Amino acid sequence: MFGTLRQLPTPKDKARKKHGNWQARYTAPDGRRYAKTLPTKMDAQGWLAAEKRLIDLGAWEPPTLRKDKARRKQQQDALTVAGYFDQLMGRPGRQPTTIKTYRGMFNNGITQKLGDLPLNTVTRHDVQQWWAWLWETYPNRATRNADSYTLLATIFNAAMEDELISATPVKIKGAGKAPEPQPKELLSDEEFAGILAALPAHYRVATLVASACALRIGEWSELRVKDVEVDRAGRCVLLVRRQVRDGGEVVPRTKNGSTRRVPVPQTVAVHLLEHMNGLGKESLLFPNTQGRWTTQQIFNPLLKKAGETVGRADVTSHDLRHYGATEFGRAGASLKEIQERLGHATPQMAMRYQHATEQRAWEVSSRMQLAGVDNVTSLIAHKGKGANDQQEEGA
Repeated sequence: MFGTLRQLPTPKDKARKKHGNWQARYTAPDGRRYAKTLPTKMDAQGWLAAEKRLIDLGAWEPPTLRKDKARRKQQQDALTVAGYFDQLMGRPGRQPTTIKTYRGMFNNGITQKLGDLPLNTVTRHDVQQWWAWLWETYPNRATRNADSYTLLATIFNAAMEDELISATPVKIKGAGKAPEPQPKELLSDEEFAGILAALPAHYRVATLVASACALRIGEWSELRVKDVEVDRAGRCVLLVRRQVRDGGEVVPRTKNGSTRRVPVPQTVAVHLLEHMNGLGKESLLFPNTQGRWTTQQIFNPLLKKAGETVGRADVTSHDLRHYGATEFGRAGASLKEIQERLGHATPQMAMRYQHATEQRAWEVSSRMQLAGVDNVTSLIAHKGKGANDQQEEGA
């Protein structure tokens, strides 16, 4: 017979009386004795039978461990996707700006359909339905949708590492890859000149320097007078070492984490030096009209309005950087030089501008008109001989 039963004296204490007075005991595989007091003899026999069955199946664990697992399981069942996401965002190691970006994506694309679901009950079907809803709701934000999917995958991968789930339900092939953007037409020299002329005078030197040096708006907006080195010959070099985000947060490093020295073309340096005249070392080089940083929200609408005058209402601050980088490539810069000027961590990013330069070269080549081309074409078509051919034959 497995285990023993005994009837204890009826307790007088009401608090203990509810537990009954039938005690069941047995010796477990770990060599220890375990006991439990239950209301009736039948209850005690049932408990012993259940414990013996676990032992026979090789699934027995100490009751305290089982109780702890049951408690954790209950907590897991109550943990929602949104609750677990909050836990992840509260862990150390993430920058405040990263957390802000993740929360924005979660609150505007994930939580509406998945946030309240228990984390360990989400199925692949749930994720597929969410993905279909996301595209139906936001059909024009392909990159953001792909980023939202990637964030969701990150959440469930972390849950697997935390042993909250055994497998991730986020398995839609190709969903995390944003579609390749359509190539945007480069600004021509004439378009750039027209935009520069149409901009408010306050922003013209900033636009000229930002374009010529292929700077990000967050970089040139935080440039200060002390970041300009001038030698005796009047040559200027910009020390690009900080950036400002649209929320007004100054980040003490550039996007790739390093300071870079960007020479300013001489034709542009003249205007920059004149612009700097009378400014203190700590002064912003290119503030907005209120003396604060020039953000995308301020600058891009002005740029769009100026672009409309030359038929380029689609122009943005990044197009100015693209224009400057392309011109730098056209001037003969190597891939390494383009990479260093733009502050790219890898050559692959800089290669886009070399490709753009090559495309511009093809466009220019197709418009070339060489004297005598028509005559040569005619001679080839009629297999005629030129005067020099006759001279060579007679030589």
